[in-house]
Amino acid sequence: MKTKIITHTVALIIGTGTSLSYAQENASNPLAAVNNTDLRVQYFDLDGSDRTDYWADGAYMATPKLKLKYELHYWDTDVTGSSESGFETFHLKPIYFPTQGE
Repeated sequence: MKTKIITHTVALIIGTGTSLSYAQENASNPLAAVNNTDLRVQYFDLDGSDRTDYWADGAYMATPKLKLKYELHYWDTDVTGSSESGFETFHLKPIYFPTQGE
């Protein structure tokens, strides 16, 4: 179990360290014209069973006037005695900047 937690922690550190951002704008601001990706892992030990949630969210500047924000949530569990997993949510939201670019 400790190996699994360490593996997830290392993946989280590597994943968040590779996201790109510019010094001029804050990537956590949804209106910033930057690309970014955040990865999160959350592990629950449920008295012999476990559940792990994975999130990937961020934004991609498709054009200088169009930004696509996304969020993906995936889970993996053995609460019922057999391994189950699946996608819980996927959100995709466009943001249009009418005064940006040419």
